[in-house]
Amino acid sequence: MPRDLRDLFVEDRESVSIRWALGGSAVVQYGRRTGSGTRQGDRSGGTLFFASDGLSPGKEPGPQFVPWPTDDGWVESETRRATAYVEAACRGVLTEAAARSIEAEIHIFRQRIRHETPSHATGDARSGIRVVLRAVLEGSPPVHRRLADRSADRLFHRRPPEKTGVELGTSLLVRREGSARVDGLFPAILGSGGCGALAHEIGHVLEGDHSRLGHSRLLPSGRRVARSDVTLVDDPRACDGRGSYEVDDEGAPPRRVVLIEQGVVKDTLTRSQTREAAAGEDRGGHGRRGSYRDLPLPRMACTFLAAGSESPESVLSDTPRGVYLASLRSGDVDPVSGALTLIIEEGFLIENGRLTRPLGDGVLLGGAAELLESLDAVCDDLELDHGAGDCAKSDQAVPVTVGMPTVRARMVRILTT
Repeated sequence: MPRDLRDLFVEDRESVSIRWALGGSAVVQYGRRTGSGTRQGDRSGGTLFFASDGLSPGKEPGPQFVPWPTDDGWVESETRRATAYVEAACRGVLTEAAARSIEAEIHIFRQRIRHETPSHATGDARSGIRVVLRAVLEGSPPVHRRLADRSADRLFHRRPPEKTGVELGTSLLVRREGSARVDGLFPAILGSGGCGALAHEIGHVLEGDHSRLGHSRLLPSGRRVARSDVTLVDDPRACDGRGSYEVDDEGAPPRRVVLIEQGVVKDTLTRSQTREAAAGEDRGGHGRRGSYRDLPLPRMACTFLAAGSESPESVLSDTPRGVYLASLRSGDVDPVSGALTLIIEEGFLIENGRLTRPLGDGVLLGGAAELLESLDAVCDDLELDHGAGDCAKSDQAVPVTVGMPTVRARMVRILTT
């Protein structure tokens, strides 16, 4: 190894994407990447980064790194199990509604990484499956379900496919009755599990590189930004699913970070090679890379709003008029201004404390600081959304998990079509 080595990151990754529709499935893309990225010091005290494809004799990290064999049958086995899951879910849909079409996208990966410095070496093995189901009923907008876990077997156990299919079919029938269009400011209840994207987008403002851009003005450390029952956490080990890891991509163990504690900004997410780490502080654990060709960035892994003490039923009955959002998907956030957009996938009007007509497709618009300040109820039903997908940042995509209990915001901007 070079004498001026700072660290060596080696990756071996295999992935497959499958498109499924009633009647069959087809592999859309299969790929494998193997290579290494090296950070070295230069004469001026800076850092140089080099990426190398493959594991040539001059780049071997050592005997402890063993790439997966290409002929062990993993792709075929996992694909077969994933397809069986989708087919079983499809049968569940059709027992509830005569769907015009049912489609699915299946994404499967496994990854082995190794990280070395002159004084330390460690590694990790990761895997994941994600299924996106889409069903359409005549006269009804399409309905989606996004599911994920570390393997197809774990997904079968955690989310039985027949139950998933019945839920999807029921949602189709509800939405066929017609959708309400709204545009304006409304009290909003965000349901547990499906709305964790809000926690994730707020978390972007508190990633170390982003916080240096706008954190001092937007969410400064030590400032109260929400009620005392609002606590925002990122813990890579809390989800035990797709996106979790035993060591991050800089070889550091994952660290539970309380970003907002009882309404007060507490901490930020950092990678290991920072000024704080150089000063000997217990930092890092969130350095993640899209691949060996990329430098690590401070990234979220499993971000959630902690449970409160109120009941979802009482919060709903105490809301005479507004909107209930059952499922949100991440849209975009400006880490400097905190302006964010979340895509509404499923929601309902609230009238006289009850859910009535379904909402049309739309967006939730707001600012991170304003939304935090607007939260006036946090319930006791925290649920993780394992199907959140990949988070893209600086052209690097990494899998994440999100979560949130039912919460209520006094006023948010909703626009539906």
